[in-house]
Amino acid sequence: MMRSYNSTGICSRPTNRSFHPSPKDKKKNFASFFIFVGFYKMAASAISSGALVMLEELNPSSTQFKQGASIRVTGKLQEFNVEEAVAVLADGSATLRVDTQHLNLSLRMGSIYQFIGELQIDASNEAILKARVGRNVDGMDLNLYRQSLKLLRDFQADQNNSLAA
Repeated sequence: MMRSYNSTGICSRPTNRSFHPSPKDKKKNFASFFIFVGFYKMAASAISSGALVMLEELNPSSTQFKQGASIRVTGKLQEFNVEEAVAVLADGSATLRVDTQHLNLSLRMGSIYQFIGELQIDASNEAILKARVGRNVDGMDLNLYRQSLKLLRDFQADQNNSLAA
């Protein structure tokens, strides 16, 4: 392979641009790909995405109100206990406690946050979200968010009905 040099004598790049991996490299890349796919499938099956849930929907009669349910909630930070790393998220009159101990997130009272995690329900039917992801979404219009969530659910229901027919 020939190298070209610029006026300062520094090698700029190889002149031979075509690269053909050897059969050994191809097998190695092929094996690496399948290891990655296997790991991805394992990780994807172990952690489910957070279902979009409004705080007022989280009550004992809700289908989302179950032990270990993976959910995504959005609301305004109402309280935060630094010692326990527990935040209270509010949306209207509905509230939810959020365990933030595994997050590296600085919280500001009155700001809007979105959390994804698993719902834990104690013996007295009190729920706390064990958050694995949290982010500040201060620019979000919560009324518009509610409307878009309703439209998304309507669309998904229509799709499910058309597939069933």
